[in-house]
Amino acid sequence: MIKQRESIDILPTLLDLTETQGNDLPGKSIIKFLKNKDSDLENKSHVFSETGALQGPYPSPMEPNVFCIKNYRYKLIFMKTPNEWKLFDLISDPMEKNNIFDENSEIVNELKTKLELWIKR
Repeated sequence: MIKQRESIDILPTLLDLTETQGNDLPGKSIIKFLKNKDSDLENKSHVFSETGALQGPYPSPMEPNVFCIKNYRYKLIFMKTPNEWKLFDLISDPMEKNNIFDENSEIVNELKTKLELWIKR
């Protein structure tokens, strides 16, 4: 199984690779895994992302307006403007063409609760 990582782990990893100080950053270095294939990489049960689009129908260059939570199988997206939710099954629909938000209340409730808490952090 592929182990999920967040882009927030990139900078701490690069700093470790260059042996540069800066360990007070958010994220976690995965240098031990990169240097030793036998090293176990902790799997994150879910990861978050957000963006403030610069163009498109709902630009928001000053603050994020698209939020996402992803686990090994599902991706839930909340678009603040126009207040729209989307859910994709990444195994059966890797190109994210079929929004199944209205068909999966159990997974929607689980991911939506976590995402809303993360947005309010």
